[in-house]
Amino acid sequence: MTEYHTVSLGKSISYTGYFDFAKLWRVIRDHMESRGYFYTEAQHNEIVKEHGKNIFIEVDVDRELTDYVKGRIKIECEVHHLVDVEVDVNGKKKVLNDAKVHLKLESYVLTDWEGRFDGMAYLFFIRTMLEKFVYQRQINKFKHITQEDQDSLIKEIKAYLNLFNY
Repeated sequence: MTEYHTVSLGKSISYTGYFDFAKLWRVIRDHMESRGYFYTEAQHNEIVKEHGKNIFIEVDVDRELTDYVKGRIKIECEVHHLVDVEVDVNGKKKVLNDAKVHLKLESYVLTDWEGRFDGMAYLFFIRTMLEKFVYQRQINKFKHITQEDQDSLIKEIKAYLNLFNY
């Protein structure tokens, strides 16, 4: 059974204004893939209403740190009232999106993610003792790596959204 070690919960970014939603997802995906993460979309819902689209996306990005340990960052994105608008940028018309976006990030370190030690009770006991007493420093190191990756993603998203101050 996979063991989840919580790194951080409930970090969030909120933004209201003009931005390019498709490019925001490209920034997130490219940044995580450049750090060795694999992108998996768990859920994607869109509701079109009179006043704009409401979008909910849940994404898991995973990185194999070793054969036994994996880092995971879970990204939940809620977009409300997404509409297309034309904005004058340096004398040129550009089509952007106007919406309220809220991103929530959680990160975990997963151990025994392949379930190799689940077959017999004594293997489970040995795994638990090893993680608790022998490999605790390595697990903390992997937590630190995952935390750094999450923080760099938050900085990248904030930097992208701050480009659209009109």
